[in-house]
Amino acid sequence: MLTPQTFSGKYSVDAASGRVVLSSAGTPAFLYLLNNNQAFILGGDSSASSGILEPQSSGALTNASFNGNYLSGSFPLTSPFVINEVALAAADGNGNLTVTYNNSGPKGLVSNGSITSTYSVSSNGRVVVTAADGVTRVFYLVSPTKAILLSGDAGGYLGSFEQ
Repeated sequence: MLTPQTFSGKYSVDAASGRVVLSSAGTPAFLYLLNNNQAFILGGDSSASSGILEPQSSGALTNASFNGNYLSGSFPLTSPFVINEVALAAADGNGNLTVTYNNSGPKGLVSNGSITSTYSVSSNGRVVVTAADGVTRVFYLVSPTKAILLSGDAGGYLGSFEQ
C-alpha cells in the first residue's frame, strides 16, 4: 500500500550558485534552483534519488481536476528489476480512468496492456486509483494538465503524465 510520507528539515541556500543543502535526521538532499519555482533535487542516499520540484496549482482539487488524456513515460532507470513504461491515461473527470500502456520489466515485455479503474481525488491533489488487478496506483496532481504517478506494481516506477 502506498501511503503519504512527510519530511522536515533545515536548509541553507548558496545565493551565488543556487545550491541548497537540505538536512534532516537522515541523509541530506541537495537542490539546485532552476528558477523561482523549480529545483532539481538529488538525494544523498545510496540510491541517488533525483527529481524535479515544482509548485502545485493553488486551490482545492476534485475529481473534475483530473480530466482528459495524459501521455506518460516512466523516468529512465538502470535496473532490470524495475518497470519502464509508456502510457496514455484517459480520465473523465467523474472518477473513471482507463490506462493503455506498453512496458518492460522483470516479467518481460507487455504490449497494448489496458487497465480500467476508478479514482478519487482528495483536495490536496492525491489521486487514489482502484483497479480490478488489485494494484494501488497513486497520482499527485501538479496542475490540471500534469500528474505524477507512483506505481504500486512490484518493481514499481515513477511516471510523469502530461496533456
